[in-house]
Formats: sequence, structure tokens, C-alpha cells
Amino acid sequence: IYSKAETAIRILIEQNSMMRGLERDVLEENPEIVAAVCAEEYLEAANLCLDRLTEEKWQKSGGILELALTLAAVLEDAETFVMLKKCKCECLIREGKREEAEAELSDLEEMCPGDEEVEALRNMV
Repeated sequence: IYSKAETAIRILIEQNSMMRGLERDVLEENPEIVAAVCAEEYLEAANLCLDRLTEEKWQKSGGILELALTLAAVLEDAETFVMLKKCKCECLIREGKREEAEAELSDLEEMCPGDEEVEALRNMV
């Protein structure tokens, strides 16, 4: 039964463009998020992602943070989207991923000209 359930979940994930690029361990550790996205319960999935990010203390880029960004875009939640972009940028800077951080900063500077938090991130690079 377990292998059949695992196969069904894998098929659902492959069919869902939001989850296609996520690491397997992220998906396995967050079945409630996977279920919400597959059920197209995007607000619930976004809230679950934010809860998970808070639990993890926003430690790394990728995974749940990327999914949360996608969900914020789908939900057209600009405030959350910008906040998540800033968090992603900060994570990338901490991780030493300078080129990726620069690209995110360019996007943020375009979206939020004169924003003090964005300027602070720029000074960190």
C-alpha cells in the first residue's frame, strides 16, 4: 500500500508545476503543504509555508521559501511577495550566493525604489 501511495504522490507532484522543482526531502517533510497545493488550496498552502519558514527561523533559500514566493504571486499578495523576496535575498547573501543575491536585489530595487530594507540589503552585498 505504501509504495502505491508513494507512486500516486509522485505523479501528483510531477503534474503540479509549482512543486516540480522542489527537492524531494522538502516534499517528504511537508505532506500537508503538498496536499494543499495539489488540492489547489493555495491560501492554506501559503499559510503552511509561512508557518514552516517561521519554525525554521528563515534559515535558507530554496525549497519552502521558493514555493511560498510562487504561492504569493499566484494569490497576488504583493506585500507578502516583497517580504519573501527580501528574505530570500538575505538568505542568499548569508549563503554567499552573491550573483543570485544581486539578481534578487535588482528585482527588489525595481519593485520598491527607495525602500530602506532593500538599501540595507544592497549594503550587505
